[in-house]
Amino acid sequence: VILWAHGGGFAMCSSRSHKGLASQVAVAAKVAAILPDYRLAPEHRHPAALEDIVLAYGAILAEGVHANRVILAGDSAGGGLVVAAAMKLKEQGVAMPAGMILLSPWVDLANRGWSHTAKAQRDPFLTTSVLNTRAKQYGGEANANLSILDADLRGLPPAFIQTGEAEILMSDSTVLAERLGAAGVPLTLEIWPEMFHVFQARYPMLAQSRQAIQRLGQWAAAHLAQ
Repeated sequence: VILWAHGGGFAMCSSRSHKGLASQVAVAAKVAAILPDYRLAPEHRHPAALEDIVLAYGAILAEGVHANRVILAGDSAGGGLVVAAAMKLKEQGVAMPAGMILLSPWVDLANRGWSHTAKAQRDPFLTTSVLNTRAKQYGGEANANLSILDADLRGLPPAFIQTGEAEILMSDSTVLAERLGAAGVPLTLEIWPEMFHVFQARYPMLAQSRQAIQRLGQWAAAHLAQ
């Protein structure tokens, strides 16, 4: 099973908006996909969304699916939720999933990364000001303290990170990969040239998106088989 936490800045989107992307990855991995409609900001602030993803994972295990048959996956804010959920599972002593798929994960809600400046003129979708607004809606005044990059990442499951080279959140992926690697977490990082935020969602139009999804599916299938 792939448990998918959808993106949308913690405030938008749903299982309906992301079922296409999640199902494409699931088909490539030859498994099922589950997309919970977690509570959204600003009506429901941190840790509501995180609690819902953790509860969804627990519900899957309660159905009799073993943890090593589950991949946690997410895009953008959902990618951040996946890492946060894995950290919460570790804290609670719950069995870890087989791996994490992270598409352009947003993991630094303080938006301190170098790519916010370096890629600002190339990113066709995201702006730092909008991300700052979403971060405040989700985390309130504490949003600057919600950075996953400052946390203890030891003991997390293997991760596959894909990011676009032309997006302001690129450095979230590269720094996360560095921190995961330093924590001894097995990982794969792919930076796709000239691609944008969650480019995989454009699979009907872009060959690169379809190629990336196939790689995600192959990785998931390999880790679920272990």
